[in-house]
Amino acid sequence: ERAYQCLEKAREFVRELKVFFTEELIFGEGPIVFLQLKDSQIALAWAESLQAQGFDIRAIRYPTVPEDQAGLRVSIHASHGPADLKALVRAIRSMVIEC
Repeated sequence: ERAYQCLEKAREFVRELKVFFTEELIFGEGPIVFLQLKDSQIALAWAESLQAQGFDIRAIRYPTVPEDQAGLRVSIHASHGPADLKALVRAIRSMVIEC
């Protein structure tokens, strides 16, 4: 049941991101979602901003991924409530708008 909840939450999270984030930059069919930002400095800045807001988001950069494929790793857990995920979507959306 918890695994199913994680998958459903991740799917809803991705659906909401697709409203303002191009589909080819969102990777993940399960509870780990990768948002490709392409630039290591942007990925690091976004991760730090989201962490300052209380989200446990990590920047994934070279050498873990090729230099032009840096991004953010988001792990969805069964314990995350709808309000948690909506707040994260809002925070990411505001950063997209600022760019």
